[in-house]
Amino acid sequence: MEETIKIQYYLGMEIEITAPNLAFLEGDTVLANDIPIRVIRAARLRLGLIKAVPKPEQMHNWKSLDYKNAASDGSSNSYSVSVLENWRMDLYNDPERKQPGLTVIGLRRSSDGQ
Repeated sequence: MEETIKIQYYLGMEIEITAPNLAFLEGDTVLANDIPIRVIRAARLRLGLIKAVPKPEQMHNWKSLDYKNAASDGSSNSYSVSVLENWRMDLYNDPERKQPGLTVIGLRRSSDGQ
């Protein structure tokens, strides 16, 4: 009797961008905004890394992302990752989502390093 093994290849998380002013993160154009080009490039690279992570629960394994929960007790579904030294990308993990993924909800300057 021959046994068949099925292998499912997983390409990573699905990333959704809800804020219209952040559409430039997935496209080739840069809209007129106050975000420096170097921050946009770094944010695009971060999105590439985030997409490679299998599930949101495993984001803390990627130390270079500096993945932090918005709530100090870890109870929130809102997170942020470091983009550059004083810029962070805000993310939301919807627990009801069928496919593993995150929603980008903001890109902000962080004066306190958080």
